Amino acid sequence: TDHVRLVILAPKYARDTHSASVNPAAQAAHELLTKTGTDTYRQHVNTLVFLAANASRVPELRTIAKRYLAWDSILNGDQRLTLTDERRSETRQRITEENLGLDNAIATTYSWIMAPFQPDSMSDTYDVSQWRHVVGQGDIAVNAFQQLHRDEDLADALAPSILAHRLLQHIWNGANPSNHLSFNDLWNLLTTKPYFQIRLRNSQVLERCVVDGVSNGVFGVADSYDAAAGKYENLRFNTPAVVVTNQTLIVAKAAALENVDKLQVDNNSTNQAFGDKTASASSDSNATYNTSTSTSLRPKRVRVSKAISQDASLYDLNEIRDEIARNLSNDGGNVTIEIIITAYKESGFSLQATSVVAENSEQLGLNLDQALAPADFT
Repeated sequence: TDHVRLVILAPKYARDTHSASVNPAAQAAHELLTKTGTDTYRQHVNTLVFLAANASRVPELRTIAKRYLAWDSILNGDQRLTLTDERRSETRQRITEENLGLDNAIATTYSWIMAPFQPDSMSDTYDVSQWRHVVGQGDIAVNAFQQLHRDEDLADALAPSILAHRLLQHIWNGANPSNHLSFNDLWNLLTTKPYFQIRLRNSQVLERCVVDGVSNGVFGVADSYDAAAGKYENLRFNTPAVVVTNQTLIVAKAAALENVDKLQVDNNSTNQAFGDKTASASSDSNATYNTSTSTSLRPKRVRVSKAISQDASLYDLNEIRDEIARNLSNDGGNVTIEIIITAYKESGFSLQATSVVAENSEQLGLNLDQALAPADFT
């Protein structure tokens, strides 16, 4: 499938907000996520989102629907009545009013949206408990998709850096990382694995993301990979206006840079043996890239800082370690994490407070500013 589908559950699968144990909407959604109509395992689970009715409003909806059908049957039913022109006009007006009332009742009743989540990448278990209230009147499908956008559960655009980050987490990592995958395989991953936490409206959104990523040097693309030579054919990196097909390989930035370096070394060798003209032709036939990404111009030092409050949790610190330090370390860098605490008080800190800080710093093995060295408090 190449786009997200909205599943509108029947009223009998309404969500009962007053029941903690029974949730027909969640049960129905889970059943549809795990099986298809032919009772086979569903693959593209990340292309389904669910809209359910509010159980407390279903009785009123049924009443309004019956009233509309009753009026409509007068003119359009199997046993149509013979009416005067005046009565026929009045009936048409009433049908219009009842139809409008039914539309409003449907929008009010179908007020719960759910986008499935996969907590564990190693398990095909899906979380169908996170239902959100839909705001809006009119077309329930339009309201549902707008709510999904507001909740960031559906995207019409994707930043290349976010895609690269998810791929580094799940694909381009580990002892034997895969440094590339085809566009078709990537789309299949995003539509079958909710744990990527990326749900795109359609494959065109992913295509635009890949084009932008290549243009900005976030990752590269290639036509194929020669495993024996360890080289990518027709590599494009840090260059605009690329064409992406289902067979196009998306290449990790580190692998693209490494391939660029290999090509430059080969071209330099060719240049020494045959001259500049031949070397230039060899370069053009293998790759297109911006030479500013060569090894000599890559940043050798990266420094990242963030001001956090004194109430910051260990989760905040672990996130910095996982999202920043680990990526630099995996790229072969020597990483040092420093924690610097800075405090300022216009009238000056008390001797008692600074004495405690000095003593605690010494016990914890922290490097204390020389102005507050323990000797100052003897």
